[in-house]
This record gives sequence, C-alpha cells and structure tokens, in this order.
Amino acid sequence: MKETRSNQSETVSCSSKSLIQVPINLRDINFDKFELMIKSLFNQLQILHLTTNYDGTYFDAHRWEQLILSFMPNLRIFHFEHINPIENNTDNNQLIYDSVVNRFCSLFWFNRKWFFEYQL
Repeated sequence: MKETRSNQSETVSCSSKSLIQVPINLRDINFDKFELMIKSLFNQLQILHLTTNYDGTYFDAHRWEQLILSFMPNLRIFHFEHINPIENNTDNNQLIYDSVVNRFCSLFWFNRKWFFEYQL
C-alpha cells in the first residue's frame, strides 16, 4: 500500500475471515490508518511481518499492546521492521533508540518471547 497526495483515501477489503499470515510493507501510511486496517481485517492473524518507514508512532509499545490484545489475540509471530534513515549517527541517536527499545521490554513482550533490536 502506498498513499500519494492524489489518492488520500484507500479502501482495503478482504473476504477471508481465516487469514492467519500476512506480510505488509507500508510506505507512507501512518499508524492511525494501519490500525483501522488491523481492526477491520486481521482478528484471526497469527503471523505478522510488517515493514514501515518514518512514522515514529509505530514505536508506541503501549498502543501495540492494546491493538494486539484487542484485535489480534492469536498473534504468535510479530516481525516488525521500521526504516528511518539517520544522516548523522551520534551517541544521542543511540540513547533515543535505546529508549524506544526499552518500551518494548514489558512482560507483555517478554511472555510472548518477542524481542527487539535496532541497527544504526
């Protein structure tokens, strides 16, 4: 899915209620729109491979927890890749990303054996 200025609204439909695995590469789709898609389509999902870029709201661990608990209760595998090019690799960037990863270290993530890492 890619959103352009000329195509601000998109409709996604899926007739299968038994969809259990999906790879998604979202370019320029904000988390709010992604969340609407999840809420309407993926309640049986077991495996999610997701690639996003730029939108920092995808790093909201609490929001993910609520989304998974409420709308993807069968999710077993969660592979999340977020691409955000950094022009200058500094110690400050390291601290920022350490902070982001720490948000994904609650019992919710630990009990599911979902661990996070980042590369600068």
